Amino acid sequence: MNSVPKAVAQYLIDGERLLWSGQPRQGIMFTMSDMVVLPATMLIFDEALSMAEHSWYPGGELEFILIALPFLLFSTYMMLGRFVYDAMLRAKTWYAVTDKRIIVIPGCQRFTERSVYMQHLPEPEYKEARNGSGTVYFGRLSPSAPGIAKLACMPLIGNNLGPFFDTITEPRKVVELIAQVQKSRA
Repeated sequence: MNSVPKAVAQYLIDGERLLWSGQPRQGIMFTMSDMVVLPATMLIFDEALSMAEHSWYPGGELEFILIALPFLLFSTYMMLGRFVYDAMLRAKTWYAVTDKRIIVIPGCQRFTERSVYMQHLPEPEYKEARNGSGTVYFGRLSPSAPGIAKLACMPLIGNNLGPFFDTITEPRKVVELIAQVQKSRA
């Protein structure tokens, strides 16, 4: 690897050699679960909007706005905001494989980098999509849906997830590289 990304370089230990680094797929990303979540959220938004709208008519009760407002905010986040938030997290997330360990640098400020030394790393598994991208899982409680980078930043969930490289390009090559490094260290 010729150049070391700045976001990764600060986490390298003296004498450690970077073999691969990458980021999750960038931009707005939809998953299969969105086919259910989006229509349901649109219904909630529509009902909350109707409730708020009726309170503005003469004789309408303003209390309905107070009831509708949390539903409007929640459904707006679920329809739009979560995609922007997820894209922002993935833009700041980095993954790396060195000659000594794997490194996950989450895009949120709440958690610092997570790393596992090769001798302690369980055998990686991966799922690859038709487009060649995929996710590499390392160990316990690995999530199964693509686009789960945001889970690593959630207080109760993030601590319980095994490390993973989410929606990277060519996950098979990364798994093969890790196998080579583990074999050479054995």
